[in-house]
Amino acid sequence: MSSSRHPFLRLLGASSLRLATVSGLGLAAAAGLAQVAIAGPQAGMAPAIEPSRRPDAVVVTYRELQGEIGGTERGPVLTVYGDGRVVSHYPVFMKRAGDWEHRLAPGELDALLRSLADKGVLDFDAQGVRAAARSAAADSVQRARAANTPVVLFETSDASTTVIEVTVDRYVAATPGAHAVQGFTKRVAWTGVRGDAERHRGVSALQNLAAAEQELRALRDRPGAARVR
Repeated sequence: MSSSRHPFLRLLGASSLRLATVSGLGLAAAAGLAQVAIAGPQAGMAPAIEPSRRPDAVVVTYRELQGEIGGTERGPVLTVYGDGRVVSHYPVFMKRAGDWEHRLAPGELDALLRSLADKGVLDFDAQGVRAAARSAAADSVQRARAANTPVVLFETSDASTTVIEVTVDRYVAATPGAHAVQGFTKRVAWTGVRGDAERHRGVSALQNLAAAEQELRALRDRPGAARVR
């Protein structure tokens, strides 16, 4: 799909989520694919999540890897331990450089895990979500061509990469027939999640991932933390 074939098509920047031509994919099929990709917990069902309570057990990690930064420290890191201890590490190039610590209130760790599960983080299907986003972009191009209007593909240069890791002793997804998984670990990595969520408002999995990232960012930057290093 080139600009010579469509005089109104303009490409802005190098996209981390590039538009792919989906051969033979109509609007109805694309919508079905998006629904599969964004499927989340069943309504009325709750996941079972049992984290370790050990003070040395890492339960949640959130990293923000900044695209324009090289070296070993590419961005701040949030670490949540089983006893509720929260450590926020900021690299030397940031204003709050160092390690800051605070504690979650009783029950707050469980609430955080439930919130991440409700947002689909523990069952996130990156491949399916990317396919849904490509389908949504292809549908947008089709509609623009039908209306003979300009098509613009947006991309944020040097977008940061969000990495979320969750480790619990036991997890049962909120889906019918789901089996318990002992020693469950989930890692989600997505580059430019906030920009992609803005561009693909119809892909709820991206909206939920962006909301989870915002929740963890707020926890990382929560006021009242004490500097420990």
